[in-house]
Amino acid sequence: MVPSQAVTQTPAATAGASVVATSTGPTTELAAPAFSPTPGATAPAATAVSSTLAASPATPTFTAAASLPLPTVKPGLSHAPAKSLKLLSSTPPQTGHTNTINRLAISKDGKLLTSASDDRTVKLWDIQQGIPKLRSTLIGHLSFVLSVAISPDGKLVASGGEDKLLKIWDAASGKELKTFPEQEEGVGAVAFSPDGKFLASAHAIPDEIHLSDVSSMKQLKTFKGHTSLITALIYSPNGKSLFSASQDGTIKIWNVAGGEEAIYTSELSQTLGVHGLALSPDGKLLASVQNNDALKFWQVE
Repeated sequence: MVPSQAVTQTPAATAGASVVATSTGPTTELAAPAFSPTPGATAPAATAVSSTLAASPATPTFTAAASLPLPTVKPGLSHAPAKSLKLLSSTPPQTGHTNTINRLAISKDGKLLTSASDDRTVKLWDIQQGIPKLRSTLIGHLSFVLSVAISPDGKLVASGGEDKLLKIWDAASGKELKTFPEQEEGVGAVAFSPDGKFLASAHAIPDEIHLSDVSSMKQLKTFKGHTSLITALIYSPNGKSLFSASQDGTIKIWNVAGGEEAIYTSELSQTLGVHGLALSPDGKLLASVQNNDALKFWQVE
């Protein structure tokens, strides 16, 4: 059995989210449903790798991923699990990027794909017909483009680069609309709030998160606490919480309306960073991936 990992939580003055973890990885099995022993009963064979939540004053608890309720299937959708992938298309070599692609983002309506690359460009692709068609190439960054995001209404694209620039583009025309004041260091992650009015951006040295007003470009707040490169940002569906992942091995939750300190910190690993996050549409399940390719699932509470 793999030992449970410790998770710490910073008490929150206001209502916020917390997470309870289970994980899968190269050396772990999927977590089994919670099991309450009864006389003569045998525990399930699968081993749950879980993290306890050090909450105060509540008693620490954990929830196995396998015991989480299955997502509701909408009428008309297949009830069968996915079995395979069928390649529909790929970008033509003559229109694609010429260097490493760092980030992708798809619009909420599923019609637009954006890609950020080390070739110093952001490309916008129409994907509504299933075959990607290059709409425009956004030129303006002076170095590697590290991050990209699309506003909830699909009208704006935000990009951040190693050149310390944070830009806002018009998704329809591809024109540059705004460039925020030059940042101290590169911009490794960006995320629009659910209402599209605010933009969160992750900055290196110091490793902190800026919350800015999209219209005025005014920086409203700074969140501090990570000790290494911040790799991912994602808002909760209600816009009240912001999740961040870092190479310092932690995931943090920030109360957007609160102070600069995180309301929750999960200690994942002292040596392995976290380089990706994904949140379910209802905001109840968070997935993270570490540098050893271990995939972890967290129940947001």
